Amino acid sequence: MKAAPGDYLMQISIGTPALTFWAIADTGSDLIWTQCIPCTKCFAQPSPYFDPSKTSSFQKLPCSSNLCEALPQGDHTSCTASECGYYYSYVDTAYTKGYLATDTVGLGTVSIPKVGFGCGTYNVGNFGKSAGLVGLARGKLSLVTQIGAQKFSYCLASDQTKPSPLLFGSIATLTGSGVQNTPLITNRFYPTYYYLNLLGIFVGPTHVPILSGTLNPENGDGGLIIDSGTTFTFLERAGYSLVAQAFISQMKNYRAISGSKYGLDLCFQYPKERRFRNRFKNFFSTGLTGARMLSNLWLM
Repeated sequence: MKAAPGDYLMQISIGTPALTFWAIADTGSDLIWTQCIPCTKCFAQPSPYFDPSKTSSFQKLPCSSNLCEALPQGDHTSCTASECGYYYSYVDTAYTKGYLATDTVGLGTVSIPKVGFGCGTYNVGNFGKSAGLVGLARGKLSLVTQIGAQKFSYCLASDQTKPSPLLFGSIATLTGSGVQNTPLITNRFYPTYYYLNLLGIFVGPTHVPILSGTLNPENGDGGLIIDSGTTFTFLERAGYSLVAQAFISQMKNYRAISGSKYGLDLCFQYPKERRFRNRFKNFFSTGLTGARMLSNLWLM
């Protein structure tokens, strides 16, 4: 993978012969999709649009297929004996619309036949410099599920000039003295997401105990989702207020400024020659350390 403004992109290929392109790696959704010809509405992308007529292994999926039936309820736009139309939307109101198909997908030197994906012919939103998106969540439509990967791992490099490895299967095990871990939790009401048990947050040396972030097993509320396709960390309103107060108390030497044009309400101005070093740390159930708001859901 490589870093891009606001996203991490992974290289993937589709078709026979293969068309290689960069797509957003997203652990917060399931659908794999790319922009296809003929395209009614497509955003600009660095690589050519995918042309189904130029691949010998391409096949449309009918509505009776298992992958079509795995689409979230309400995401079917049209159904025929030969084509499963879809509409797939995201939290930021972006969406892709098209039909489901299968083709050979390439990851590195490995080719996997008959992987289901969306051929997007009407796509709206800010998808950066990608040609689509690769869903890596737990649902039936995701790449992880379709290739039968029992596990996968990735390391997001802070230096944008360096690659960020994405590993599947037996090579995905991370070892070494610096490796820490925390359990991933399954929410039976929203089983596609990867939940973490957030116990608190550190703002610099200040520990902000936010136990309300713990998942409520009775109704599935609360919890924290780890989402590689989301740029910002989103906090529930009460938790955000506590974090903001701790942050403000440590920023008394900086002038508060409006961040409304960025959709932010807590911004400060500081000299360009000084590097900001206030550390923001999360604390999970095993001691691992490592915002707009949505109901009482935590999103990373």
